[in-house]
Amino acid sequence: MVLVVSGDVELVHNLEVTRDGFVLIPQVGQIYVSSMTMAQVKQTLRTRLGAAYSGIRTGSTQFDLTLARLRTNQVFVIGEVVQPGAYQLASVATVLNALYAAGGPTERGSMRQVRVERQGRTIAVFDLYDYLLRGDTKSDLMLEMGDVVFVPVHGVRAALQGAVIRPAIYELASEQTLTDLVDAAGGFSPEAALRRISISRILPADRRVPGAPDRVILDVPVEQVAGGRAPAVPIAPGDEVHVFEVSTSRRAIVELKGAVYQPGTFGWRPGLRISEVVKLAGGVKPAVLADMAHIERLNQADSTRYLIRIGVPADSTQPWPNDVVLEEYDVVTIFGRENLRQNRTVHISGLVDAPGTFEYTEGMTVRDLILMAGGLLDGALLDTVEVARLPLNRNSGQLARIYRFPLDSTYLFEPKGTSFRFLPGPPARAAGATEIVLEPFDRVTVFRQPEFELQRTVLVEGEVVFPGTFSLLSKTERLSSVIRRAGGLSPTAYARGAQLVRAAEDAGAVDLNLEAALREPGGRSDPILKPGDVVRVPEYNVVVKVRGGVIDPVSVQFRPGARLSYYIRVAGGYSRSADRSRVSIRYANGSADVRRRQLLLFRVDPEVQPGALITVGVKPDAEPLNTTAFLASLAQILASTATIIVIMNR
Repeated sequence: MVLVVSGDVELVHNLEVTRDGFVLIPQVGQIYVSSMTMAQVKQTLRTRLGAAYSGIRTGSTQFDLTLARLRTNQVFVIGEVVQPGAYQLASVATVLNALYAAGGPTERGSMRQVRVERQGRTIAVFDLYDYLLRGDTKSDLMLEMGDVVFVPVHGVRAALQGAVIRPAIYELASEQTLTDLVDAAGGFSPEAALRRISISRILPADRRVPGAPDRVILDVPVEQVAGGRAPAVPIAPGDEVHVFEVSTSRRAIVELKGAVYQPGTFGWRPGLRISEVVKLAGGVKPAVLADMAHIERLNQADSTRYLIRIGVPADSTQPWPNDVVLEEYDVVTIFGRENLRQNRTVHISGLVDAPGTFEYTEGMTVRDLILMAGGLLDGALLDTVEVARLPLNRNSGQLARIYRFPLDSTYLFEPKGTSFRFLPGPPARAAGATEIVLEPFDRVTVFRQPEFELQRTVLVEGEVVFPGTFSLLSKTERLSSVIRRAGGLSPTAYARGAQLVRAAEDAGAVDLNLEAALREPGGRSDPILKPGDVVRVPEYNVVVKVRGGVIDPVSVQFRPGARLSYYIRVAGGYSRSADRSRVSIRYANGSADVRRRQLLLFRVDPEVQPGALITVGVKPDAEPLNTTAFLASLAQILASTATIIVIMNR
């Protein structure tokens, strides 16, 4: 504890409670505080401090007392707990704190007979059910140094299942009955039938007969259950109590389905008529199918059903032609015409925002369908829209009749005063086109304007005057034209290394000779560009790389007129693993060439260009000779040969 005195006297004392329960205050003396509350300690201090300091009595001096650190007690938690052992707990810890620290009782542990042993005698028996079921901690005891909390093996247990709030296995105290068991489970649930409770009981050993059942079923008398509270029937160890629920099957009902506003299940009584049930359901809907209601009635003899047909008024204001008296479990179905009508659709495709299939409604036109599909897209052809319609007669094998109609500017749904088309194309005719009324299953096609498409673009990168994205002027514009529009090649451009990468159809790199294309525009070397093409013109590179089966892979400065052997020699020559027959050159424009032979004697080397990559092939590593295996195989061959010679000499 910390004692602070302020006012006429300024003092701070850290007071430690001794094992005997005393605190020692300088100039005041010893004060016994064991088993006192804080309020009692403060009252005692006020008296003792007032004798030493007069300001305490007059009010000119105040004091404050706070707990700085709690003393710990060592207690032992043993028996049927999860983690038995010794625990250091605060001096204010209780039995519940000790059980929580030890993990609680095991499955075999008792919940109702937790004993607290102090100095060799039992000072308390703690019932956990008071805490677990009702939250009652009045009997929770504060522990002291050396106390032992012992959880014994459980006592009498009984299982409770069925229509109770908390079905479980419960431990019973001495002389407890079915009433106490149901109360521990929270009482009966609303589903409890309260007409039958059965107890499955194990017969005592002295009553068991060989060949006879070891369990018996005891039924609690109905008159004892009907009061809403379980009777005081004695419970034996191992009893299994079952509280039965009310039946899930419903009685005294009729069911109404179909063309009414609130179909469902209704209560039945003798003399109930169909008109009364329909009225409770809000009446029949419009367009009801008259003279066609069905009643499915239960045959009580064999639980089969048979059908009764009755008439239905056209609306709820008219009387029923036959107001049938319903029987229990009748199922009434009133049919509506909308449920019997097939779902008819129309379809639209082509240049509309959301092509697809839509539900057909009477009087629908092509204009309505285009509006439902989100309107026309840019590039739609207004001169002609096609409607494919089912033929009236299919005897000749015809599957559809084709009709074509012109549209007008009103189908664009543009505000007045704006142009009919932002994009170029045939001008839209003024309003006045005939409204085209659709029929079920029509398929409408809106065509695209011939040759209509948005701009095609290509990308020019690298050493041109104006690199960037260019729109193609036509579908036949060639590379040389785009390079001219890009300002031509820059002074540092390397035309022979230019590349063309085509995204269309995943073509990838395309063989290109930019020098020839610029020299002869429109010639065979001048390709027609496609949308998404990328043209890369690199900077002149004077380095030739040599890699692969050479002694020193290196980059060599380009030397005009030098042959392939020159660059290999600068790289140290062929290595021991080099495959001289596999020498290739990849040029800056992405094309490649290889060394080849002519007339099986002469070797022709490809030309070396700036920025090229020379690769010398490498022979695969040969497996090392296994001397032991080789000698074994050789010995086997020699033995076989000797055997053959001996046989032949005979």
